[in-house]
Amino acid sequence: MHQKCLNQRINYMNNNDLRLLSESLTVKAPNDLPEKVMARIIKERRIFIFRRIFIFAPLLLLAGAFLVPTFNFLTVSLHSSGFIQFFSLLFSDFLMVMSYGENLGNLLLESLPVISLSLFLSVLLVFVLALKIMLKNIIAVFTFSEKFNHN
Repeated sequence: MHQKCLNQRINYMNNNDLRLLSESLTVKAPNDLPEKVMARIIKERRIFIFRRIFIFAPLLLLAGAFLVPTFNFLTVSLHSSGFIQFFSLLFSDFLMVMSYGENLGNLLLESLPVISLSLFLSVLLVFVLALKIMLKNIIAVFTFSEKFNHN
């Protein structure tokens, strides 16, 4: 009894699916559907590119604005820690470097201002990445405009 009921449901589902399939095959798409779809894709792509430009432009300007103060902070830290003086010994007094090379290396590492150096390098990294993304998006705008100049 249970199997018979199950078979009836399957037959009903198959007949219903066939009816829906035959109805969907008789529906005609509008003639201008591909053009509308392409126009919508082009519009959404333009919006996406301009959103990325407007997101990364302030980030680029902000990172560029922080680049100069962090560089100044790094140079002040390098001079105040004595790193520049110890580093200049590498070029001015080669015999002393050969005699006390290991101690001079340790002294250079200890006098290196790590916090200001890491701050400058992180701001520089953000600036370079934002610049890369901005240039990529600007190039995409120009190539996109050349491809689809008619819209």
